Amino acid sequence: AQNMVSQPSPANGGLLIEPSHASPIGNEGTLAQDEAGDRAAGGSTPRQVGRFPSGEHALAPSSGSPMSPVGAAAIAVWVAVQLLLPLRHFAIAGNVHWTGEGSRFSWHMMLRHLEPGYLEYRIVDPELIRRAGDRWEVDWSQWQFQTDESSWHEVDARQLDLATMPELFIAYEPIVGERLFYNPHARDARSSDGTSSARAEPLIAMWQAAFHRRPRVESVVGLSQSLEKLRDAAVGTYRQRGVPPPAAVRRLALAAQLAQQLETTDLNEQQLLTRTAQLQTVLEELRSYRSLRRALFDALDTAPPWAVLGGRAAAGQLPTVFVVRDRALERRHTGSGVRQINRRGPTGDMPAFVDLRRLLPIEMAPLPQALIVWNAQGEPRIVWNYAAELHPLQCRTMRSFAAMQHEYAQRIAQRWQALYGRRPRVYVQSSLALNHHPMQPLIDPTVDLANEPRYVWRHNRWILPMKQRSASADANGSQPVSATAP
Repeated sequence: AQNMVSQPSPANGGLLIEPSHASPIGNEGTLAQDEAGDRAAGGSTPRQVGRFPSGEHALAPSSGSPMSPVGAAAIAVWVAVQLLLPLRHFAIAGNVHWTGEGSRFSWHMMLRHLEPGYLEYRIVDPELIRRAGDRWEVDWSQWQFQTDESSWHEVDARQLDLATMPELFIAYEPIVGERLFYNPHARDARSSDGTSSARAEPLIAMWQAAFHRRPRVESVVGLSQSLEKLRDAAVGTYRQRGVPPPAAVRRLALAAQLAQQLETTDLNEQQLLTRTAQLQTVLEELRSYRSLRRALFDALDTAPPWAVLGGRAAAGQLPTVFVVRDRALERRHTGSGVRQINRRGPTGDMPAFVDLRRLLPIEMAPLPQALIVWNAQGEPRIVWNYAAELHPLQCRTMRSFAAMQHEYAQRIAQRWQALYGRRPRVYVQSSLALNHHPMQPLIDPTVDLANEPRYVWRHNRWILPMKQRSASADANGSQPVSATAP
């Protein structure tokens, strides 16, 4: 590399870059030697290195011109947008932290803590579900989704009454999927009073007569007891190896503690949602450990119905029920790997029950895209399973913002219209907790969001106002808790 020097060009007064006679970098040549060489060549003064020319060759200053009106107007508009856009929420009625209206670009991102609760999309299509006298009828010939797995019965796991449940029923639960139970306490049960082992004999005889094989029948065991045994076995294994227990063992201890709280503690609804959500999250983490997966599934397979969701059977308040296993009727769901059971039982179709209110979106994903859910009064409704097509992070974000819930309701209506050629009504049941306030409804469940516009610059009336926490509630010691796992 050679040093470069500049001199005025006689042609245009610019800079002329040419190599000098200086020594390369690192040699003993100096700038003084270059200057001496220039003088010897006839130059009066040494050439200036790296400087702009002066005198007649100097660059003349440019004459400034005033800004055009178009440019000035563009800058004024830009400044106005930057000032007014973050303040637009003051012109919209309602609490911006609750409604989310005007929250974009308003510098409010760290001023609120949102805890999403239950979210359900209900579709109303009178041509698909209609009332015939005192009964409801579903036109299954028009149903475009999975027919065998689309019909579900709604159940409240915390208020479960086995006397009202059928003799054989399928329960959809977190982590494991579907489980088949034999209920000797049903009103139409074939079993008679006696010991627990004797109560299962009518089921075994009925099964052998229908399928010519013997099922595996087991009595239920408390979930906390099974998890504690699993934890103790894991701790003993690592102690024998002389290594400290990994994080999985600590998560097992936490899962056993949460299960025990569900079994022994009288919790209110929000506390129950918190514990069940936390337990589902911890169990999902434990399922990722391949060394514990089989033992974890065995512990969950022998738990009472909906024990992970805080079922009353987990607290020992219900009599004995039996878990029925027949691998010939079982299959694994593609993708999630949870268990699915053929509903054709020894005496006909076996009803399936689900508690949608306490399931996390990640646990709802294996269910069909659309469900026919029957309530306790025998009234059906169509529930759109948003978790079947959205990522868990998308589900959590949508459950926190009313605008996204409205947008997704529009999407459901468009997809339904593409399938059936008619636009349905879509109703949303949504709840949310803001800044550790109690869980409250966010969307008006009586408004059809599929045919309701969303306004950007004014308040949307389908967003319910937030109710402030009352002083009496604080005096009674009702602490607001989260409805989702941290």
